[in-house]
Amino acid sequence: MTTWAEFADAGPLLEEQLVGRWGPGVLKADALARLVAITLVQRAWRNTELEDFHASGQPERPSDYAMFRANVRLTRELLPALTSFPIDIDSVRGTLTDGRRLALEDRTARQFCGPAWRNVRKNAVAVVDTFADCIETTGESVARLLYAAQALWYGDNWWGTPDFAARFAGSLRSHRTDLSEAAIEQAVAAPDTIGEDLFRDTLFYRL
Repeated sequence: MTTWAEFADAGPLLEEQLVGRWGPGVLKADALARLVAITLVQRAWRNTELEDFHASGQPERPSDYAMFRANVRLTRELLPALTSFPIDIDSVRGTLTDGRRLALEDRTARQFCGPAWRNVRKNAVAVVDTFADCIETTGESVARLLYAAQALWYGDNWWGTPDFAARFAGSLRSHRTDLSEAAIEQAVAAPDTIGEDLFRDTLFYRL
């Protein structure tokens, strides 16, 4: 059976993998925190029964546009707890399991997930427990690298990865030649605030 203890000495290899993909800047504290947040959002939120609800065809299901915006918002909300030293695991737990948290301006996490919420929350509790165990077993530095490295699997199309801003800006310039550079900079800075038409023109299967 694999345990976190087996990864306690994996730091140098993980650093090599991350630098090989995204360059030495990826080891800065804020860059690592974003990658850890992506992994936690994927495991505790995105790749759960929420995805089944999203794909269910039910009228109240969240759209692709809503899912993107909610993913960005949740990733951003995790960052303060993940950039703190030590990691504020209680804050991470609260953010991922609070049904009253606003997933979007008009919907709480519970409302956003609909019938999937109970299982999403149960899964989030388990994800945070596993993360806490990883920190306790391997130490915070290695735990950060272990969770950041998991973001390698999700590609560069997720907000928060080191390449996302440049790729998104490139998509905006290619598919929306009507936009000024100022508008492009604003969209890149806050992609969760762009309209649905712009999302579909430049992000939805276009990165």
